Amino acid sequence: MKAARIQQEGRPGGPPHWTGEDCAKWGGPPGLPSCWLRRALLDLEDAYYYAAADKAAAARRLVEHIEEGVLQLSLHPNLGQAGRVPGTRELVIAGTPFLVVYRLEADRAVVLTVLHGARRWPR
Repeated sequence: MKAARIQQEGRPGGPPHWTGEDCAKWGGPPGLPSCWLRRALLDLEDAYYYAAADKAAAARRLVEHIEEGVLQLSLHPNLGQAGRVPGTRELVIAGTPFLVVYRLEADRAVVLTVLHGARRWPR
């Protein structure tokens, strides 16, 4: 996978497994670093399991696609649109029903959650 992952278990065909602090920095292009809250990583894992019920290879591609979208925030932090929750931004992951909700801080983009478009929105 192109995107840097905190840690992935070496189980062929298995789900991604992340460990780390509540907000772990990811590698990527120079620019604004991105970090993922643990909740967002769990949402990404849920997306993997949902897609893997049909096809594991497609599930891995989905996770890669979402990760690559987040890496784009390093160079283009305002890529997403203004979020429905004040202080957030939403990055639509093209070709998928998923959105990445994030907030910009002075030194990083913080991924708050990964939402399926059909899910209820937080208030």
